[in-house]
Amino acid sequence: MFTDPQTIALAALIVSSLSFGLSFVQLLIQRSHNKKTVRPIGQIDLGDFDHTMYIHFVNNGIGPLIIRKITFEKGDKIYTDIVHCLSLDPKAYNHISINPEVSKAVLPEKVFVIADLEYDKRKHLADFKNKLRTELSQLTIEVIYEDVYGQEYSCQRNLKWFTRHLETNTNTSECE
Repeated sequence: MFTDPQTIALAALIVSSLSFGLSFVQLLIQRSHNKKTVRPIGQIDLGDFDHTMYIHFVNNGIGPLIIRKITFEKGDKIYTDIVHCLSLDPKAYNHISINPEVSKAVLPEKVFVIADLEYDKRKHLADFKNKLRTELSQLTIEVIYEDVYGQEYSCQRNLKWFTRHLETNTNTSECE
């Protein structure tokens, strides 16, 4: 039927070009799939227990994330360290600062401790806890992070949650 060498060569060229085009489309689809399967999902987690209060950043996604920046907003001022937002002695609790020169990686299903406030059995523990809750409730935290492909994400949460036992407040969290 197709015995002409030019016809056979033309058919081979069309088939190979079509095969190359489909391979390229498949490459784009696979790359998009790979990016989606290693997407990190950051969440700001708060805790308030008998002898500890904490602010954690949890990676609930499948891929690792890289924290680029953490900011604390108090009123109309923005701070890069929680130390400047609380009246507590910085040596009294665990905390960490993130700046552009030093970033932190968080593996999937792992926790990054932003602040961990442990307190002992004080004489006026209830007053101390209420003061700490009030100070924390005045803050809004934002974490800027990215995935291994360099896609940037943001997660923001106000810390009014800490005053839930003191008064009725709205608690908002926004991650993108």
